[in-house]
Amino acid sequence: MYFWKLTFDNDHGMTEAYQGSAENNATAFADLLAEARAVYKARPDVRAHPCQLGVDEDRFVPYVFVTTASSVLLDDDVLIERIKDAIDQRRSQADNYRRELEASRIRRQQSEARATPARGSVTAEWNRIASWSENCVPDWNAEFVTPSEDAWRHYAEATGIAWTPTLAEFYTVQNGTPGTMITPLGPFFSLDEMLYFRKMMLEAWADQPDDGAGDAGAFQSRFVKEFIPIAGSPDSVLVVDLRPGDARGSLGLYHGEDGLDSSPNWNDPGAFLADLASKLEGGGTFLSIWHPRVVDGQLEWPLDD
Repeated sequence: MYFWKLTFDNDHGMTEAYQGSAENNATAFADLLAEARAVYKARPDVRAHPCQLGVDEDRFVPYVFVTTASSVLLDDDVLIERIKDAIDQRRSQADNYRRELEASRIRRQQSEARATPARGSVTAEWNRIASWSENCVPDWNAEFVTPSEDAWRHYAEATGIAWTPTLAEFYTVQNGTPGTMITPLGPFFSLDEMLYFRKMMLEAWADQPDDGAGDAGAFQSRFVKEFIPIAGSPDSVLVVDLRPGDARGSLGLYHGEDGLDSSPNWNDPGAFLADLASKLEGGGTFLSIWHPRVVDGQLEWPLDD
């Protein structure tokens, strides 16, 4: 059985979905195109908006071909070829991700087979978090991909700031924790998310007076280029402070327009992960207001009573 699905956006900002099934691939494509063209011709409110089309042998049909609504008027052969190309591209991406995931698992196993890292190091404390999570939060890291050992170098160069060894190590043991509230502020950012969020924050402050970044650990109201965000939102973000000074490499909370606190919360990423690991293992209060709790297999951080 082959399943097809298509969606159109309309003038009201809503997405409308249509779907069906057929005994063979050719009939599924024919039914998909007939439905798409019928909706396009009968509904002027969808003609200026995107549509998505897909056919698959599974019940889940990815929206593999995203295009303008008028594309449904292309010749059958052209439109079907574009949809098939999109399907092949999606499958290739999925295959590449599975290969990288498997390579990541192998690297993790090889890392675990090496000498046990010193307590307090980024790697050792991350291993504590991983061990606790694997025991208490089922499938917590099923989708995590560990970066290669030098992947961080490209991203460090993109920031234009020299990274501390512990920040570099932080992005060799993990590359984001999608879907898992590993901190009360949210998942860790991947390297890509870190760059995007940092760019967004710097642009938000671009038109404000610049009085200089100051020294590491000192109060700073602006979001400056020496801040490397690793988790959070524009309202409250966890940053590694790479400004010059004795506190360089420390971690603190940047609270939107209230700025970065004048004293670091942790000396480096290893100390931060050690604190986090201890709270997960012992159930203590984190940052004085949150405590970890596992509910229905998910890690939550309710405010402390």
